[in-house]
Amino acid sequence: MQRTPLATAVGFLPSLQTYDRYNELATIAANTVVVSGGTDTVTPVSHAHDLAAGIPGAVHLHAAAGGHMLLHDAPRLVVDAIARTLAPLAQYTSTDAFGAPKVLEAI
Repeated sequence: MQRTPLATAVGFLPSLQTYDRYNELATIAANTVVVSGGTDTVTPVSHAHDLAAGIPGAVHLHAAAGGHMLLHDAPRLVVDAIARTLAPLAQYTSTDAFGAPKVLEAI
């Protein structure tokens, strides 16, 4: 983000101020973990609170020392959260013809 040209960042501001899909959050049926960082100067933690509150069953994982690039700041925390979120899907995996676990593929 530090290398993003100022003109590019400024170009996003008008749409960021008007984009609002909070009324659609309740339609999300996927297991959801909302992550936020306490030192994030781009996205306030209040947005993460609102997202987690609006998505049924969502969990909010907050890293007080993390910034906007939480995957970079706290990779283990984020990877563990993803793994815990996907763990229930493990019961649906099966093995291939050689007995190796089939890989879950992203859509």
